[in-house]
Amino acid sequence: MHLVTATLAVAALALTADRVGRWALRAVAFESASVSIILGLGLLGYVTFALGLLGLLHAPVVVALLIVGTALSARDALAGLRRFAALSLGGKAGVLVAAAMLVLVYLVALRPPTEWDATMYHLAYAKRYAATHHVAPVWELRFPVFPQLNDMLFTLAFLAGGEPAPALVELLLAGATAAAVAAWGRRVWSPAVGAWAAALWLGNPLVVFLAATPYIDVGLCAFTTLAAMAFVRNADDGPPGWLAVAAMAAGFAAGTKYLGLAVVGIVGLAVLVQRRSIAAAVGFGAVALVAAAPFYLYDFIHTGDPLFPFGAPVFGFGAWSPADLALQLGEMRSHGTGRGLGSLLLLPWNLTVHQGAFQPEAPMLPLLLPGLVAAALALRRDPRLRWPLALALAYGVLWFFGMQAMRYLIPVSAVLSLALAASAARWADRRHAWILALVLAAPGAGYAAYRLADGGVPVTAAGREAYLAAELPGYAALAWLNRTHGSRYHVYALGFERMYYFADGKMDGDWFGRGRFADALAYREDPAGLHRHLRALGADHLLLHVAASDRPMLPPEVVDSAAFRDRFEAIYADPRSRLYRLR
Repeated sequence: MHLVTATLAVAALALTADRVGRWALRAVAFESASVSIILGLGLLGYVTFALGLLGLLHAPVVVALLIVGTALSARDALAGLRRFAALSLGGKAGVLVAAAMLVLVYLVALRPPTEWDATMYHLAYAKRYAATHHVAPVWELRFPVFPQLNDMLFTLAFLAGGEPAPALVELLLAGATAAAVAAWGRRVWSPAVGAWAAALWLGNPLVVFLAATPYIDVGLCAFTTLAAMAFVRNADDGPPGWLAVAAMAAGFAAGTKYLGLAVVGIVGLAVLVQRRSIAAAVGFGAVALVAAAPFYLYDFIHTGDPLFPFGAPVFGFGAWSPADLALQLGEMRSHGTGRGLGSLLLLPWNLTVHQGAFQPEAPMLPLLLPGLVAAALALRRDPRLRWPLALALAYGVLWFFGMQAMRYLIPVSAVLSLALAASAARWADRRHAWILALVLAAPGAGYAAYRLADGGVPVTAAGREAYLAAELPGYAALAWLNRTHGSRYHVYALGFERMYYFADGKMDGDWFGRGRFADALAYREDPAGLHRHLRALGADHLLLHVAASDRPMLPPEVVDSAAFRDRFEAIYADPRSRLYRLR
């Protein structure tokens, strides 16, 4: 039943976002509901943030909002059905094939969450905000504050639809992004180019992974794609309102993730170059920064650092120490193939052939190098490629000198897919465009089917428990603690930082912040000192791995000592973890 509720909640969210987006876009003409849905979701994220600051994040409030939005969008939904009925047979077939592929991804999205960032903080935010009805820093998490526009959508969906709903929000954003690049390609080039661009983007297994996971990268990609699309529309002598749309979307990208600030800068520079007007670029930047400002102001109020934790050298250290920041930055820069000139020149080759160096959660199609060659050849004949390629490549250069993780290239992946599809159009056979679209999308569909074959979709509470216990060390111990203590406990979990979402009570323990592992492991051979340290944090339970060579843990001889047993009472054990009560 919870799967049905989540599906209905996100369907209502889509209709509500479409209605809100249409209201915001009433001054410009747009061809696809994807544009109104993406813009509307951004605006609804800020509505949720405002409700959270006022302490009004109650399920009845959110459900009422979605019911009203759905009712107001009924006429638009019927018009959409009529437009579908008026499509050619080929157009209908394309829409149905895309829908069939998204159904596969939908089934993957319904599985219980196990991915690191999702359970470490994205879903933990939503769960805490929903439980307290209030948005406030969650100090025990690695990032107690952050740009959280996409997380606000998770919170809204979680309140209305429960645990599976946030992943479906990302699927909604993925579908809207695919439809947006299809509409962009259809308007500027041809229906075939639009279909190939959408299929090329959805054919990437990494996109499918993120579309079925409550991470925020697909949301960032959606806002980035809309910002680029609206800028190009304005640059092509479109209505002036498109530049305002571009600025709002870029601001929404910055409100989703710090990487979104790069989108503001790149599109702002493009405005300066295209308009040759400092005033236009400044106006664009002002609108974008105002759109992003609420989260940066919120961060500053609570931590003194609007870029927490990365602005600490300028604004001062708070919850994190200088050692914490150095550790985080070192980890971020450990990915990739280096940042020298040679590495930059070899980047297209490495992103095509040696993707493992960039820590991908799933592969990208190995088409970047041939695609860029095709783009270089096509650019001389087709100046329409200039802006999509320039925006994507500018972001790629910034990515190269920053954190070279494959997932952080996703924001411009849809724009780049459009550029590559348009570049290849002169060599492709448009008479059989749907065949090429199927070929391009097949790897993504195959990856979704592969994910489904690995464990299926648990549809009962017992199935969910068994699935999570098998996937996540420590889950069974936390589930036992939830059953026996409810939310009335404070556990220090040594090496279980991805488990925050599953703790109904309070939990501490991470590489960074007030519950950092280094502080606890300073007492790894001193049970009395460890007991005092954990008590000072407020903890009344300790969760340990039984055996894991790659996780921080106490030496077995210490755990088995009389001094340890005098201070820590064993109350639960399974093959993967042990739970103790502090005496």
